[in-house]
Amino acid sequence: MPTVLAAAGIPLESAHSIDGVNLLPYLTGEASGPPHEALYWRLGVTMAIRKGDWKLVKMSADGHMQDPALLSDLSGAVLYNLKDDIAETRSLAAARPDKVEELTADWQRWNRSLQKP
Repeated sequence: MPTVLAAAGIPLESAHSIDGVNLLPYLTGEASGPPHEALYWRLGVTMAIRKGDWKLVKMSADGHMQDPALLSDLSGAVLYNLKDDIAETRSLAAARPDKVEELTADWQRWNRSLQKP
């Protein structure tokens, strides 16, 4: 949303909390580096977070619609190191419980900051 508003020349009012970043400076070369520290998703029966090379994903075990905004237990999530496994074929969740815990806390903090869908 901030990118669209900037491209249209519409100022983003500071009173509004919008989840996003104006990407125009990155596209024009005025800014460099990653525009986000992390990317977050909650959609249908899936939640995910990508932070650096790491990605944590959890889908509803039974495939039934569950509002991911209500997820509090992320046990059973899969963890990938995208630098070493871009195809997401090997979950490292059992080997890296520290990373699962870190990403879970980050995702839950972000999730609590949003309105319910």
